[in-house]
Amino acid sequence: MISLIQLLNEKESIKVTDKFIKEQLKLLKKELRKYPGIDELNLDYFDKTITIDYIYVEIEYRGKGIAGNVIKKILEFADKYQLDVDLMASPVEGYPLENLIKYYERFGFRYINDGYDTMIRKYKKQKSTDN
Repeated sequence: MISLIQLLNEKESIKVTDKFIKEQLKLLKKELRKYPGIDELNLDYFDKTITIDYIYVEIEYRGKGIAGNVIKKILEFADKYQLDVDLMASPVEGYPLENLIKYYERFGFRYINDGYDTMIRKYKKQKSTDN
């Protein structure tokens, strides 16, 4: 016999379609663009993967943890919906690629030596709140 909780969980999982993810991601982007110093931000979604196309923080806001906070929000979203996240580590204004790779590794990304400086982070399963 199926419990009410199982039924609700099944019903909830049915609602998580690609269309739903895209709608929620659009809302997330809108929220993240409100962060001070975020000049440009673009995220895409395809095949259970969010791609961070770019996050550009204005020069006077750099070094204040803004990009890190944006990345954390994206990863929380990805984990919630069991999505991977990828990006291309693209140095801007003389910031060495090696430093950028180390920066993203702090968030759980792995460098993929594919000629495009791709980095990927697999989703982390949410801790169960069941007793």
